[in-house]
Amino acid sequence: MISTKRLFLILLLTCVVFIAVSTAHPSVGTCFRNCSQCKKFLGIYFDVQLCDEFCVKFKGKMTPDVEDADSLAPFITNLNEVQ
Repeated sequence: MISTKRLFLILLLTCVVFIAVSTAHPSVGTCFRNCSQCKKFLGIYFDVQLCDEFCVKFKGKMTPDVEDADSLAPFITNLNEVQ
């Protein structure tokens, strides 16, 4: 049977690992929020799925900004295809 000290140590280590993983990339969450904001602003012309994949791929280091056209350009859909 597992002793109380060992069980406490396992629980403590599990909590530490969980906290470390959840805070490892806080900018990815910011990137996702920015993608959603851009989708609300640009509607059907903004590819939010591509933006989210971009956020994951670059781990949130490059975030889209509604006020920066250069950061939005890769996610704008072809305006001729949208009806």
